[in-house]
Parts: sequence; structure tokens; C-alpha cells
Amino acid sequence: MSGPAIALHGGAGNLELSSDSRFQISTELDRVLKLAVGRLEAGEAALDVVEFVVSLLEEVPLLNAGIGGALNAHGEIELDAAIMCGRRQLAGSAGALRRVRSPIALARRILEESPHVLLVAEGAEAFAQECGLDLVEPGFFETPQARQRWQEATPSDHSNTVGAVARDRAGNLAAATSTGGTTRKHAGRIGDSPIIGAGTYADQHAAISCTGDGECFQRAVSAYDFAARLNYKADSPELAAHAVLEKIHTLGGTGGLIALTTDSPPIALYNTKHMAHATWSEGLDFRIAF
Repeated sequence: MSGPAIALHGGAGNLELSSDSRFQISTELDRVLKLAVGRLEAGEAALDVVEFVVSLLEEVPLLNAGIGGALNAHGEIELDAAIMCGRRQLAGSAGALRRVRSPIALARRILEESPHVLLVAEGAEAFAQECGLDLVEPGFFETPQARQRWQEATPSDHSNTVGAVARDRAGNLAAATSTGGTTRKHAGRIGDSPIIGAGTYADQHAAISCTGDGECFQRAVSAYDFAARLNYKADSPELAAHAVLEKIHTLGGTGGLIALTTDSPPIALYNTKHMAHATWSEGLDFRIAF
């Protein structure tokens, strides 16, 4: 199978979701998926589409990226994001952001306009300002639900990170991920999402976006591990995905991933209670699932 395809996720997690939350998240994923499919069918590049998708998901308060991000130990929101172009092997990522309206937009500008891959905190925000990106007051991202979880010291959960992988008509692959991290994380903590090869990766053969226990995904270099298993072991995409999550399990973690290869349908796999995700490829129906 080839041709355009896309997968997006709203995070893997183990805390129970209400039926209302599931409905609202499903509705948002369906909306974003259909917009993304329209762009892919029109011939838009995979890199542009994954940035577009993640920028929309950053605006969904029920998810943990941008608006609605998790509060850290100091009651502040610090956001991370990454994007990678498989064809050019270029990547951009940003971490510990407090004032950048769209972390994924900054990651894309780092990819295109900076000699670096990863910028964090004040330096990243200064670069965002140089690029003319929107800056907001830190309180802009906070929601009552996120504040309540922080006040009640709800057990930390890694759900509701967002991500996307896409394959365009030319066969090019791209991946993007954005997150607010975990509730009550230490200030300055950087998870796997903005670490190229850990939570986000794309090359000419595969594109992957991960979600879950970030420290485990970093130690396992999970996103790159998926691609390496295809290239070096000739694993099938399904076998590679299972192997990646089995390694996360052996490290004591849980999570999930979405992935595409040059000729596979979208893959969505997780070992948590749920992972909101949506998939489409040319010739197949839309699919929204938990």
C-alpha cells in the first residue's frame, strides 16, 4: 500500500476517561483528521500536514499540549514539541516553553531557520520572538481542569500528549509531537516528545510519534528503535511496534505509538488502558478509536 496516509493521537494513558471526555476528544480527532485528509488529497507535503494537525490539537483544552497543558510542581505550564522531515532528515524541537502560543510552530521554525535541533526555555522563546511567532502570558494555557488535577495531586499520568505522522503523495514521511508533560513534574523536566529518536522520529522509511512514560521512551530511544528494526532487522512494522512497546514494558513503563512506513497502512499500538487516535489512508475509511 502506498499513497497518502495519516495517523494522529491524543495520548496514551491509564487514568479513566469519562464518556463525555471520550466523546469530545473523538469529535476533535474526527474534525482534525478530515481537515488533514483534505490537505493530503490536495497534494500538500507531509511535513506541512503534521505541523497543521498538531497546531490544531494544541488548541484543544481536553488534551495535554498547548491549552490544557499539565501544571508542574510549581503550578506552571512548560510545553515541549518536535517535528521531523523524513526526506531531508531535518528536525526541530523546543522544550520548557512558557510563553510560545504554538510550540509545534516554533519547532518547525527551528527546523527551517536555525542551525540547531533543540532550543529550550528562555533561549527558545527569544528565538520565537525573533521569528515573529505569537507569545502569550503563561496563564493563557491554564484550564480549570488542569489546575484541579494539580491541586488534588492527582496521580501523575502521561495521557493526552498529541502527535501526528503523515505520508504524502510523493511518498515523503514526517512526524510531529507536542506535550505538556506530566502533572507535578519537576520544573525544567524535558520528556521524550521533543527528543529526536525518543518520542519523535522520521526518515525515508518510517515516521513515528510516541506517547507514554517519557523517561522510559528516552532510555529506550523508542522512536528510532522502531525505524532501526525496519532497516536493520527487516521487521514488519507491526512486529517492530510490538517490540518497541515490549521494551518499554521491561523498563517499567507504558505508552503507545503511531507510525507509518513508505508502504504500510497507519499503525496505532499501545499497552495502556486507552490511546485516543485517528487514522486514514487512501482507499481505506476514516477510523477513530481509543
